[in-house]
This record gives sequence, structure tokens and C-alpha cells, in this order.
Amino acid sequence: MDEKGRALQGRLDFCERNVKTLQLGVKALLKNHKEGCNATLDLSQKVRDTAAQEQFIDLQEDLIAIAECTKRLAEERRMIMCERAEERVLSTIEYVQAHILLPTKLLLRDRERALARSRAMERKLTCECLGREEGRT
Repeated sequence: MDEKGRALQGRLDFCERNVKTLQLGVKALLKNHKEGCNATLDLSQKVRDTAAQEQFIDLQEDLIAIAECTKRLAEERRMIMCERAEERVLSTIEYVQAHILLPTKLLLRDRERALARSRAMERKLTCECLGREEGRT
């Protein structure tokens, strides 16, 4: 591999590592948000169950309101932080991998093959020229 190829390969490797690190970080963040949403929904159900057993009507209504608010919060969090992030961020990362990194890798590989063939042809032509010159003398 020539100097230009090594430099391009180094940049490509660096970019690929960063994209992979970003992807892992986003997936971990999404997992944490999903777990948080599930915990909040679980809390909402527990508050609702507690409200169902409450004898004081005013307290029961307040607990039901808290349960509803907590449930809405969890659902909105899931929609905004989990579903949208998964749709937009992860799909963008996958797009970068499929449409930028992979084609660049393939182009670099093709470049290296072309350079190797060019070197082989130069050697072959050099040998043929030397052979002709030896035949003349």
C-alpha cells in the first residue's frame, strides 16, 4: 500500500471506529430510556393499584391523577427519546455505514488492486525491454 492509500485507510479506520462508538453509545442510551419508561409505567400502575384500594375519595382521585400523569410522561418519553431516536439517529448511522464507509472501503480495495496490477505490468514491461536490449547486443 502506498502512502496515500495508508493515509486514506487510516482516516477510514478512524471514522469507522468513531461511528461504531457512536452507535454503541446511542444503543446504550436508548436501552436506558426504554428501561426508564418501563419503570415509570410500572410505577404508574402501582400508584393506580394503590388508588383503587384507597378509602378517601379525594386522595383516591389525586393518586389516579398522579398515575395518569406518570403514564403520559412515560409514553411521551418513549415516543420522543426512544422511537424517534431509533428512527432518526440509528438510521442515520446505518446510512453512513452502508453508503459512505462501505463504498469507501471498496474503492480503497479497488485502488490497491489497480496499483498492484500497474506495478506488475511495469515490471513485466521492464523485463521485456531489458530482454530485447540484451538480444540486440
